[in-house]
Amino acid sequence: MSAHPELLAVFHDEVAETLDSLAQCLETLRKPTDGHAKEVDAAFRHAHNLKGAARMVGHDTVVAITHTMEDVLSGYRDSGEAPTAALVATMLEALTVIERAVEGGDQTAAAQGVVDRMLAGGGGDGAPDAPQPALATPVQDVETTAANVDDDPAPARAAAPTADGPRGEEAGTAAPAAAGEDTSGTGTTGSVRVDVARLDRLMGYTGELLVAHSGQAARLERLERLAGALRQHMRSVPAEQRAELERLWREADELVLDTRQGVRASGYLNDEITTAMKRLRMLPLSGLAAQWRRTVREASQETGRSVTLSLEVGDIEVDKHVLDALRDPIMHLLRNAVGHGIEDASERQRANKPPVGKVAVRARIHGARVAISVTDDGRGFDVQRIAARAVERDLVAQRDVERMSSDEMLELLFLPGFSTADTVSHLSGRGVGLDVVRSQVEALAGEVHIATDAGLGGGTFEMLIPLSLASDRGLLVQVGDTVAVLGMNDVERTLLVSTTALKEVANEQVLELEDGAPLVVRSLAGVLGETEQRAERFTIVVVRHGRSRVGLMVSAIVGEERFVTKRLPWNLGSVPGVQGGVILADGRVCLVLDVAHLVNARAVAIAPPAEPEQTKVTRVLVVDDSVTSRTLERNILRSAGYEVVVAKDGEEGWQTLQNTSVDLVVSDVEMPRCTGLELSSRIRGSEQHRDLPIILVTSLGSEDDLSAGAQAGADEYIVKGQFDQRQLLEAVARLT
Repeated sequence: MSAHPELLAVFHDEVAETLDSLAQCLETLRKPTDGHAKEVDAAFRHAHNLKGAARMVGHDTVVAITHTMEDVLSGYRDSGEAPTAALVATMLEALTVIERAVEGGDQTAAAQGVVDRMLAGGGGDGAPDAPQPALATPVQDVETTAANVDDDPAPARAAAPTADGPRGEEAGTAAPAAAGEDTSGTGTTGSVRVDVARLDRLMGYTGELLVAHSGQAARLERLERLAGALRQHMRSVPAEQRAELERLWREADELVLDTRQGVRASGYLNDEITTAMKRLRMLPLSGLAAQWRRTVREASQETGRSVTLSLEVGDIEVDKHVLDALRDPIMHLLRNAVGHGIEDASERQRANKPPVGKVAVRARIHGARVAISVTDDGRGFDVQRIAARAVERDLVAQRDVERMSSDEMLELLFLPGFSTADTVSHLSGRGVGLDVVRSQVEALAGEVHIATDAGLGGGTFEMLIPLSLASDRGLLVQVGDTVAVLGMNDVERTLLVSTTALKEVANEQVLELEDGAPLVVRSLAGVLGETEQRAERFTIVVVRHGRSRVGLMVSAIVGEERFVTKRLPWNLGSVPGVQGGVILADGRVCLVLDVAHLVNARAVAIAPPAEPEQTKVTRVLVVDDSVTSRTLERNILRSAGYEVVVAKDGEEGWQTLQNTSVDLVVSDVEMPRCTGLELSSRIRGSEQHRDLPIILVTSLGSEDDLSAGAQAGADEYIVKGQFDQRQLLEAVARLT
């Protein structure tokens, strides 16, 4: 295909939506009921539309399949008869071939196969003759155990992006947004494609609006205090002077009232814009339905087990990033449900179960999170077998298993490398990929649980995941001189405790909560590179990520504030423990902390530090007027084992050098009071510091800038646009 990339992206979205609708029509045709004319007509129209779209982009494989499907269905439209079960099964197989062809794979042979079988009426024994072209090849037997898919209780229009696999990721660069024009011809509101990157930028602008509104509110408070002070002063002056002051006070009071109304209107508009922007990023969970059907259909065909898939997700919407991240975990669970949960037909017969197995995907809103469950009516879980296999694979000791409850044995399913399968295949057991499922779900700040029975009599995996990963409210915490932000979605509670309440267990500081549960407490100062403040009582912020939680020791709780996280530049994006930056109302830049890293990071001891070793530690002076750049560079260097002192501009850096011995200077160039070039010149002109290595880190990268840096005496000049951690650390290592 050589079509324009934008046209191809639209085609991928249309394929996903049309195949989903076509699959629903075909599944309905498999049911032994009368009056299928409506579904035949709908299937014909979907095939016809897909053929036209494929021709537009030059996708000959899709054209060939849909053209044959259209011709075959046309005969049934004219006769009023229903297609045979074998023919419908072949058409469902053809949908899988189309999906794979659109993903980029060579499906020429597979396409020819399904075309031939569709022309042959599907190949089922005893199928009635249908109006169709003359047979070009003999009738062939076709496996008919592919998954049946029940109609959704409330089928939703699949919204872009819904394509499976790599193409789904490519098409996922755009999301649907409501438009005022009816483009569907059905009287409903149409949609337009919007690049998600544009939505991200718009979300960034809403953050700027929040900052502007907060600044406006702060100025209103100052104005109110000023008007109040003026009125107070007016009472203390002589009566003859009071008239003029009263006039000024009334003007000030009117200005306060007008400003207050403006702040309220701005706040309301801000809320509306933020809410609208969030809704633009929300996509229906049912957009993954086509992928789920395909997964169950392929797993059913591979195992030879007849399975029905029912969907109960309603009109629940989640953020696009959440939707994309949910693809793989749910596919893993569906494959496991069919590959191991559902029994073979003979085993189901012995258990007095229907020959056709059932798998269900259900979703419900649970506060600010969505609970998604994958349930089957299969054999359930044999906890003793699970425990025995874990011991056999050396994943757990026998003595530990003997102390486990049934629920704890079920948790063994999530151990890396665990499987109850005797042979290896991608469908060969409940253990396949379950450790990956848990890690992917926890990466979304979610959790996954196992239930032995949730209505179908088999097993259930339930995921609890935030509807959106974007938090617009954060808890401001102070650690030393640094103020940082923790997203409120991650904050569970705050505590004020005494140092004596902490106990040391396995090199971790532990606090026993009122319910008896132990809470690991870690110092946030170590993560931010701040000096820890000692006190008899201190504040703990309890944060949760997935199933884990820790208590973070902070100096104080500053307050709660609305914000929009700004991503870090690419060259600073991998700093451990930092998720992004936030501009506060007073103009300060604060770091948004990565709770996942804080929860999983190795503990920073709260106990008094050990006596320093005699080995000399290299000390680096970091000079930068940007608190974000200063903090990030400090964290990079400290994580590499360097001792770091900081200064907020060249003048402060120079004063630091007079009182502190350092081995190297890392400095920004553009700073108030004293620039990096001026600081470099001072250092080179000083008898005491003239041999001190200097690294300039700046966004100024022209030849003139580089020349100016060299003339000022800098040993290294790192351009921020080309900067990465390794480059900085290599430069420091060379010069020290």
